[in-house]
Amino acid sequence: MFRITPNGTLSNLYNFDDGADGAGTFAGLIQATNGKLHGTTTYWGASLAGTVFSVSGLPPSGGSR
Repeated sequence: MFRITPNGTLSNLYNFDDGADGAGTFAGLIQATNGKLHGTTTYWGASLAGTVFSVSGLPPSGGSR
C-alpha cells in the first residue's frame, strides 16, 4: 500500500508479507462513508484463501450531490 502526495512524492505505507495479513492485493479499494478504505487479497491469510482489510485515518466521504 502506498501514498502519493500532491507534489508526486511516493512513499510505501505497508507491505503485505505473504503471511496472516495476506498477499496479492486484488481489485480496487472501496471507501466507506466513515472514511475507512476496504480491500481484499487473493492469497494467504488464516485460511490461505486471502483476507479482507481496512485502513482508517482518512476523512469521511460524504455529502449529497
